[in-house]
Amino acid sequence: MTHDTDISSRHENRCARPGCLNPVPRNPRGRPRLYCTPACRTATHRHPDTHELLHVEVDHGSTSSRGRPTGQVWLVRLRRGPHHVVIAVGLGRPSAEHLARQIREVVNPPPLATPPQIR
Repeated sequence: MTHDTDISSRHENRCARPGCLNPVPRNPRGRPRLYCTPACRTATHRHPDTHELLHVEVDHGSTSSRGRPTGQVWLVRLRRGPHHVVIAVGLGRPSAEHLARQIREVVNPPPLATPPQIR
C-alpha cells in the first residue's frame, strides 16, 4: 500500500524558492512547475538573491596601460556573489575611494536621520 508521503524523491520536485521545502504538484502536460504556489513565485522574483549582498570594492588596477608605478592605479568594482563588474579603471586612490563612497550611498543609502527626542 502506498501513501502520498511514500513518493520517491526521483518523482518528487521541491519548490525552487530558497527555504521552501513544499512539494510541487505535477502538471498533467506542458512545462513542469517550479514553485508550489503563486505566492512563492512572486516572493522569489521580488527578492532575488537577498542573501548575497552587493559589495563595492576598491582595488589595484592594471599598470600596463599608462605606465604608472604599481600602487598608483586603482579600480572600482561591484561584486555580488560570483558576479562582478568593473566600474572604473585608472583612477588615483582618492578618486577611487570617493567614487566607491558615492556608489555605496546610492546602493545602500544611510537610514534617515531620526528627529531629536522631545524632552
